[in-house]
Amino acid sequence: MTTALAAAVRAATGTDGASAAALDLWGTNVAVVRMFGSMAGVAYLEDSDETRRRSCDGCRGAMPSLALLDLLMNLPVGQAVACNELTAGQRKMLRAAPSGAVEFDHERVIRRAVAPVSARLALVAAKDWKVGLERAGRFAPFCARAVLLSSMPADQDDLLMRASFYGTGVCVFTKGKLTMLVEPQPYVRRRHTPAQWRFAEELYAQVTAP
Repeated sequence: MTTALAAAVRAATGTDGASAAALDLWGTNVAVVRMFGSMAGVAYLEDSDETRRRSCDGCRGAMPSLALLDLLMNLPVGQAVACNELTAGQRKMLRAAPSGAVEFDHERVIRRAVAPVSARLALVAAKDWKVGLERAGRFAPFCARAVLLSSMPADQDDLLMRASFYGTGVCVFTKGKLTMLVEPQPYVRRRHTPAQWRFAEELYAQVTAP
């Protein structure tokens, strides 16, 4: 399953695929991860400056909380903010941030951390397409998504209609060839949220795990 997922995502990111162009997948990395209770093949881009910073700083702290990410998102990147503009609770939270996430002293704080990766496509394999659509839908707030099948079901018209309605791609991967039956709807980020950043952190933690 893991090998098939990785191969299918690589096929989807190929330079001759319509999906690659529509979803801006060219040049993406590929990983198979466990998220939201299932395995998924994910195509993603790295923020090279951020991953380099983390490597140099030895940033291997605990997964940041949603509260901390919310606070960081409200600080400008690379610009000093006076500590007296923050509450005591916010200052305490920043002092407990992962190594290198912020520069902090008694007078100012500078945010350095940004999301290390950006997911472009999540591909979820399933034998039952209804289960696949439900699992793929869990990725809807974060990236484009598609269901990977080994063959087309008898009720394929119902599948294709529902997948098109939800914006979920449907593809079949057999004998090393990927056939995209329904193109996944391109992901449009309408606002930045702590949950999106947390998703990126979880993805990064898995792809960099030893």
